[in-house]
Amino acid sequence: MECVAVKNVWRYYVNCFLKQIFLL
Repeated sequence: MECVAVKNVWRYYVNCFLKQIFLL
């Protein structure tokens, strides 16, 4: 899981969630 920590926690989770879906 290559999730980059962003200042906003919400963006961090959203990015990880979207990345997982697209990379699925």
